[in-house]
Amino acid sequence: MLDADLSFEDLSRQVKADASFYRMLGSTGEEAPAMLRGDFFVESFRSGLHIHATDAVEQSDTVTELRLEPQVSVSIVFAGAPAAAIDGVELDLSVPDGAQAGGLIWSVARPALLRRTIRSGQSVKKVNVSVNKSWIEEFLGRDTDQDHAVRRFAESHLDVHAWHPSADTARGARKLLECLGSDGLLNRLSLEMLALGVLRDAFACIDQPAALSDDSDRAALLHRYIADNLEAALTLSSIAAANGMSVSTMQRVFKEAHGVTVVDHLRRSRLDLARRALIEEHLPIQQAAHIAGYTSAANFATAYRRIYGHAPSEAKRNDE
Repeated sequence: MLDADLSFEDLSRQVKADASFYRMLGSTGEEAPAMLRGDFFVESFRSGLHIHATDAVEQSDTVTELRLEPQVSVSIVFAGAPAAAIDGVELDLSVPDGAQAGGLIWSVARPALLRRTIRSGQSVKKVNVSVNKSWIEEFLGRDTDQDHAVRRFAESHLDVHAWHPSADTARGARKLLECLGSDGLLNRLSLEMLALGVLRDAFACIDQPAALSDDSDRAALLHRYIADNLEAALTLSSIAAANGMSVSTMQRVFKEAHGVTVVDHLRRSRLDLARRALIEEHLPIQQAAHIAGYTSAANFATAYRRIYGHAPSEAKRNDE
């Protein structure tokens, strides 16, 4: 690992090639402190395949936000537990006890906001491989169960699966880390080949559906259902019925798994949706309030300030 300090500006120069929206909350531009010490790479390939890798020590306590376009992403984590959430859905990017690496695969079916919390002193070593919708459609066939499973997964918003990288895949991901940053045709071919190996291993787990055998499975199902139907007129009864549970069971299962009630999670998720509309679509505050489920702009502003620490009008100004 190189002993190089990387500021937000350094990271932004690489990420901008793949993101239409990337910022650090509370950034002071060139005066912002170093965020990472080590290596950070973003590489893009033909047809919509991207590699993002980190082998660094986090240097400051801050939060970044990145707009994601529809994609399927696969992560292999070797060290650290990077804190990340997409549209409020937490990603468990950690290494299980006794394992050489942890794996996670997730889908984003519509534009979403990735929030990453940087923690000073944490060492992070991970590889992320993502592919967009065009890439998936180009590679998929039409007749196999595997292809149908991957297509369904890609079309689901915030479907998240943990997976256990094989020893060969973990070695390939480590080799990928070693190759990043080197130029030349042969090196790029090696990177793409190694990335495809990671995708193959992760996609194989999609065709192995697990029964909803315990409360954690049911809680994950509830989380995905809410994420997929945020713009609908959801009620406790409708959510519970759609997922085959009683309201009381649903509330217990969700609170035990996620630490918040269904109502509080739904309220926060809709506020996140409204916040993105303010920043990215420049909607009037009254319309953003409607998205969040508030009939009163004043009540929306109060709830917004409680969560984000500033008024909705300030969010619009900061984006300008």
